[in-house]
Amino acid sequence: MSVLVLVLYVGLGITVVALVPGISVILREALRRRRERRAVSELAAARKVIERLRAEPAARVARSLAQSFDRGTIQAALEQALDEEARCAVVCEELGLREAWERTLSESKSWNERAHAARMLGKLGAASASPALASALANPHEDTTVRLAAAEAIGSIPDIAVLPHLCEALASQGEGGATVVAEALISFGSDAVRPLVRMLDDERPQARTWAARVLGKIGDPGATLPLVAQLADGNAGARTAAAAALGHIGDTRATRPLVGAVLGDPSSAVRARAAGALARVGDEEVVGTLVAALGDTDPEVRSRAVDALAALSPKDRSAIERALFDPCDEVRRSAALAMDRLGMVTAWAAALGEASAEGRAAARAALVAVGRAGLSEAIVAAARHEAGAVRAGVLRILGELGAARHVAVLGRALDDAAVEARQTAAIALGRIGGETAKVMLGRDKPEGVAQAAWVVARALAGVDTWVAEAHVSMADLAFAAAARAVCEAEGEGILRAFEARVGSVRPAESGRRMVTLSRFAIAARRAARLEDRIRAILELAERRGPEATAALAEVVMSDPSAEARALAARSLAPAEERWLAVPALVRALSDPAQEVVFEASRALGRAAACEDRKGPRPSEAPVPSERNGASRRSTGKLFLEEAGESAA
Repeated sequence: MSVLVLVLYVGLGITVVALVPGISVILREALRRRRERRAVSELAAARKVIERLRAEPAARVARSLAQSFDRGTIQAALEQALDEEARCAVVCEELGLREAWERTLSESKSWNERAHAARMLGKLGAASASPALASALANPHEDTTVRLAAAEAIGSIPDIAVLPHLCEALASQGEGGATVVAEALISFGSDAVRPLVRMLDDERPQARTWAARVLGKIGDPGATLPLVAQLADGNAGARTAAAAALGHIGDTRATRPLVGAVLGDPSSAVRARAAGALARVGDEEVVGTLVAALGDTDPEVRSRAVDALAALSPKDRSAIERALFDPCDEVRRSAALAMDRLGMVTAWAAALGEASAEGRAAARAALVAVGRAGLSEAIVAAARHEAGAVRAGVLRILGELGAARHVAVLGRALDDAAVEARQTAAIALGRIGGETAKVMLGRDKPEGVAQAAWVVARALAGVDTWVAEAHVSMADLAFAAAARAVCEAEGEGILRAFEARVGSVRPAESGRRMVTLSRFAIAARRAARLEDRIRAILELAERRGPEATAALAEVVMSDPSAEARALAARSLAPAEERWLAVPALVRALSDPAQEVVFEASRALGRAAACEDRKGPRPSEAPVPSERNGASRRSTGKLFLEEAGESAA
């Protein structure tokens, strides 16, 4: 044999070896497709046999299927038909498929097969399959997907005999498994109430807690009295679940027990849930209880009390308004949202255009509190009000809030139709500052805006050239007087900020007194020694005035010494600037030092007594915002009367 022939034989062998795998793959794919086509055709034929159920008995159809098709084809056809033909369940029973699925559910090693069997038993809808499904559901070691399929299957089988098994599973499962069982129980509706009520007497706290939760989701009034009894349970979680369930049910028979829970339960979670439930089961008779809950030590209780009051929508909304000054951010935001839902933010914005100075100040204070609670979007919406005075007031508030996200709104307001709004927007931009605000103030002065106001706004922005321009302009006495008038119209904060940039703009004849007062105000806030702060507080108490009251209010809220805070609270009692003093005294009622709380309560009581002795001033017109709850009188006087009684 020559070498050439040997090479040819080797090449042929290699070619054959290379072609065999490819040929085998092609043959297997051809066989698979042939089997698929045969399976599809057999499945279609089986479906045609099943369709004969409309004219033939189920037993005859079952025999035809068993004689003509294999078990896999029959199961596949019946799985599709169970969703369409209820009589297919009889065929499944005749063919023994229910028993097969039950065995698969209990014995198969594949969780996927067990979940499929549970779903098929649910489609079958046979009550006889309930024990097997309940057993799978109650098995703590079963796969979550299988338990979920079993729960859905049980929910589709109207067999109340399985309820005891479900209740026991609810009591023995963990948090995740109990949720699945609870959904199955809820699907039974009122039929599940009686066994769940019996679970309220179970020794296991978890069982009592979950029973109350499911009863609340079902919402049957027949569970009201047992749940009321559970408000005295020794476990706080069970009491919390009972209070929440009573709120879901909404039966008025639970009103008094929930009032007792709000006022007297030792657990803050129970008090919070009970306060929320009162909004659904109570009426205006529970408003007093919810107002009392606003003084709870736990922020969640106060927040839920605010939400409940908003849901009841009482005529007197001063309690919710006071919550705007709560020390907790969450409570303040709840109060702001409540006031917005009740339409008070819109009413306060409209009050910014009223003739009464007191009404405007009260509305402004309330809106500032709403903005600081994180609900400035509702205030920004009022910047499109049709009244120019209202728009100007809103823009002034945005400047006081000092948030950079409001710069775009203020920039657009520089071209507002009202001169007052344009001028206020310019000063607010200077007050907020930042690069974007400086760019907006770098334009030409808007038409109608006073030169003094424009210079003040640009100086507040802090650009060196603008500050120098303000220094030069202040040499003119007439300009200095105009700048001072602009600052005073915008508020004491603007005046102090402008003075920090360019120096004093106070009138010369009162310079000595004002410099001395400012010195004492600074000493009361910042002196390192307690003796110096005490001396400054006493001087401010003698001199009085808005600046002195503002300084004393800041000492009450921020001084590190309880002695200084108590002295400042006592000094605020005769203050005439109630809109500055009352919020600080209200916040002092939550002070950790008892002497501060006592002095604040006594100061609020004295202020209320002085208000009663003074009576209404005949020269004052009715304050529009008092009719909608926005006035300082509703914020101050009503609370002062309550605080005076508590102090007495």
